[in-house]
Amino acid sequence: IWLTAQGSNCLRWTHLRGFYWPPPVRSMALTLSTVALIIYWMPLAMASEPSTKFLQRTPPLQVDSAQGFIEQLTLVPTDVEGCRHNESRRHVVSPKVYGQIRQPKSLEAMIPLDKVVTWLVDGQTLSGWLNDRCCGLDSDPDQAGKQCLCGIAADVEVPVDDSASYQIVAFDASPALQPISPTWMNFHEAGVLPQTYEWVFGELEKQGKLAITIDELKSCQPNLATWAKLNWFNAYRSPGVEAYKGIMEDPVYGLAGQMGHLNCSSTVEEWSGGCGCRGASGCEPESDIELFCGSGPLCDPRPFLCPSTDSGAALPVGFVRAYLHKFLDAYPAFKGTGFTDSEMKTKEFFVVSSIYLSSGSLAMTSPQSGVKSACPA
Repeated sequence: IWLTAQGSNCLRWTHLRGFYWPPPVRSMALTLSTVALIIYWMPLAMASEPSTKFLQRTPPLQVDSAQGFIEQLTLVPTDVEGCRHNESRRHVVSPKVYGQIRQPKSLEAMIPLDKVVTWLVDGQTLSGWLNDRCCGLDSDPDQAGKQCLCGIAADVEVPVDDSASYQIVAFDASPALQPISPTWMNFHEAGVLPQTYEWVFGELEKQGKLAITIDELKSCQPNLATWAKLNWFNAYRSPGVEAYKGIMEDPVYGLAGQMGHLNCSSTVEEWSGGCGCRGASGCEPESDIELFCGSGPLCDPRPFLCPSTDSGAALPVGFVRAYLHKFLDAYPAFKGTGFTDSEMKTKEFFVVSSIYLSSGSLAMTSPQSGVKSACPA
């Protein structure tokens, strides 16, 4: 087949296999030959370009429930061969699923017996536990489980005790159960402290030792300026222990003032000291709760948590920080940023005890001991 150019835009056939073709027939031949060439080259062109239909990656595995998450968490730590190298084994956990690592002191509830809240991470963090933190750790299930728990504890900045057992617990959120992101300003916007009063002061009311009813006390909310000042200490020092120390050193809010009034310790570390519980078994009425009662014959927490601004009282910054430490498990390491870590990679959440999480609504791994032995020295 020969091609010659006539004019700038026209290609005409002059010979085909040694025959001369008249112009009308040559035109038809051009059309038929062009179609034939297209048909002939089409498979080759298709073969030369990647087909998205056949090369498309398998979508990640959707995990839509707490039970499904726990099931996957028991599988991925021992998947040494395929877990880290197969995109089809990646997981996406529903944002409606929340979880935590805990010591299984009570299998009947997720909330510690001496605290009013329980702390959680969301589906995004749980996905990271499946895909990275606990993925393909060891072919030995026991060793893999320990390494998984140790890594998770490090992610959420929970210290691992030599003698304790640990497990992962998860649950599904619902319209009635929506965890809160614990930023300083969210404590105010969500009205968190009034939701805790029944748990903290309820027994005193039953004993006739509370100056007002719990329902009346629920109108006692630390004002916005108090939370803004707590947030200010984050910027003044840095979130966590340093901000906590900054409050302790303040002449009004700290050991020379409000925190001193509550008998807080001058020694403070990430997980101990400061205004922590003073009772032998945690925060108890005589050792901790009554510190927020005042000197009157009946307990009145209002001067500590929502003092009248008309009286010229100082913001209750030290009192509120101590209350959070004692009853909401907000250790000095707590940052008030909505994240457990300084790099702000691991989000944290909490729920209050007004919504009780019973074991029937939870999915959980079996408790595992010896976790500390798998942690880096």
